[in-house]
Amino acid sequence: MKKSFCWRQKSIFFLIYLLFFSVFFIRAEERRALLIANTKYKYFENLESPGKEAGDLKKALELLDFNVTILENSSKKTILTALDTFSAEINKNPGIYIIHYGGHAIQYQNKYFLIPSDSKILYENQLSTKAIDLIALTVKMSSSPLSKNIVIIDACRDNPLSNKKSFTSNFSDKDLFPDNNINNYFLCFSSEPGKTARDEIFTPVLIEKIVQKKALDEIIFETAKEVSSITNNSQKPVFYNHLKNKIYLAGKAEEKTPSYNQKNNIEKLFEEGFYEIDYAYLGRIAFSNSQFKKAFEYYLKDEKITDSEDLRKLASLYQSGKGGIKDHVKALELYEKSSQLGNVLSMYESGLSYYHGRGCKKDLKIAKEYFLKAAKKNHVESASLAGYFFQNGLGGKIDYKNAKKWNEKAAEKGNAFAMNNLALLYKNGDGTNQDFYKAFKWFSKSSENGNIEALYNLADMYMENLSFDESGLQNQDTYKNSQKAYQLFQKAGEKGLPQALNALGNIFLNGLSVNNKIIEKQDYDKAFDFFTKAAEKNNPDALNSLGFIYQNGLGKNVNYDKAIEYYTRAIKLDNLQAKNNLGFMYQKGLGLAKNYEKAFELYIQAAEKNSPAAQMNLAYMYENGAGVKKDVNKALEYYSLALENGMPEAGQAIKRLENNLK
Repeated sequence: MKKSFCWRQKSIFFLIYLLFFSVFFIRAEERRALLIANTKYKYFENLESPGKEAGDLKKALELLDFNVTILENSSKKTILTALDTFSAEINKNPGIYIIHYGGHAIQYQNKYFLIPSDSKILYENQLSTKAIDLIALTVKMSSSPLSKNIVIIDACRDNPLSNKKSFTSNFSDKDLFPDNNINNYFLCFSSEPGKTARDEIFTPVLIEKIVQKKALDEIIFETAKEVSSITNNSQKPVFYNHLKNKIYLAGKAEEKTPSYNQKNNIEKLFEEGFYEIDYAYLGRIAFSNSQFKKAFEYYLKDEKITDSEDLRKLASLYQSGKGGIKDHVKALELYEKSSQLGNVLSMYESGLSYYHGRGCKKDLKIAKEYFLKAAKKNHVESASLAGYFFQNGLGGKIDYKNAKKWNEKAAEKGNAFAMNNLALLYKNGDGTNQDFYKAFKWFSKSSENGNIEALYNLADMYMENLSFDESGLQNQDTYKNSQKAYQLFQKAGEKGLPQALNALGNIFLNGLSVNNKIIEKQDYDKAFDFFTKAAEKNNPDALNSLGFIYQNGLGKNVNYDKAIEYYTRAIKLDNLQAKNNLGFMYQKGLGLAKNYEKAFELYIQAAEKNSPAAQMNLAYMYENGAGVKKDVNKALEYYSLALENGMPEAGQAIKRLENNLK
């Protein structure tokens, strides 16, 4: 820091300003400041202002409710001990923490060193042992991502020892911006690389402005402009802002904060040299203000983006095409790079990319791994998807224990998708004791949070007479339960849920009544309309029902070609009833040549997946030797399976066969 005559005296007005116009408020979070001021040096030129400026800054910060400590003329050991204590406090009590340094410093070979008052430095290799590395200091200070950490350096950025032969180069004007190991911090220099910082300039201006009701970055903007004006552009402060949110040290002003477009002097200030150009920072500003093409341009100019969040934002621009170029492959590459740096949202997006095959070959195993990584870092959506993957055996085997674990975690955090899946586990008794009350409760919560499938599942429970009041008592009024089910099916159908539309089709196909009390009359035309709407969304059950309508002439003329068309579409979606129905048409020769072999093939496919109707038809074929060798034992086997799967008429067939065997 170079000496100069004081450019102005502290005026009475400024003291009055501090005393009467500063903001006093109840502290909502920890506020601490460590001011390091070195004026007396054993081996360097003494300085006049750091001590006095630290005292003035202390008064200003105390008005803002900061607990302030000043270190004057301290050794390296004393400074490091104070920094250790300060860092421990940051980790223990999240809040706003400020370090201000006034004194000598050296920028040398892409590093910046603060010079303690007693350090004698003759050789470049002594810098690491006798000086304090700013980057290491900032990393240490910013170890807690929960705190807002501010480092302000009022010192020169040249090398006062450059005339010594022991130093191989003068200084580095390269980017000193710390790497991605640092969280949520703000770093400000009173001068630009290679330049000196004059005494009694930067910090006095900062003190005037720091008590104003403005965001920290605005305060620094204004400080920089005034310092530049005072020094005729010979000294320009520069800064790096990696704060996640704006900081208002003295609270917000009543008027609204100017928008990006209203104060787009940010770019101008960079161009004029007030700030070292950090394109990633500019990209971040543009992105946050929905200036996506500008953000994309800035990010591309930064060839070495190391911040995980910047990488994620650039990836999202490639993925959406909002930056002007849509490239899923590049997006995934950046998401994965960001994921490696610990970015949870990028892990989630990487998982989605592999799940959908976006920018890569679809790979459920890798998708599952990404969702699990993010879930373990408490990302709710990823936890819900991890539960879903375990529940359905995606990317591995079915694991109901883990399905319950992750669905439960996400459900308790308010995720409606996980609530619905957790309810299914309770309803079916998968990985837990069957509990209809808990199933009903979670379906209800999920539907209240907007999940349409839960609305349908809740309707299903009402239809099955499995509804409960708030105390957990089961409601036994079948008529009211059926009415409620119908209403919920209608709500889900109005939202376009295919299975709800299909359920409504079934209600009108068969009519809905309880104990001779009609809720809805049978109406084939309405049934056909609902099945058609569901079939347009490729609902396999609705496709099968349309085939059944045409096969049997229910409200329509019999049309075997149409029936075969719909059954075939449903079979492609693995609908078991459609396989059985088409098999029956082959067996009876309805609309096509009679073919027992084809019928048997379709029956066996459906029967092996526990279709009771197909099991009945197979048993009939074995009993009567229709297209197969007659086999009473096989017939009994399939009749028994059909009975177990809910086909009561199979019981009569079993008795008939057993009587014939006597």
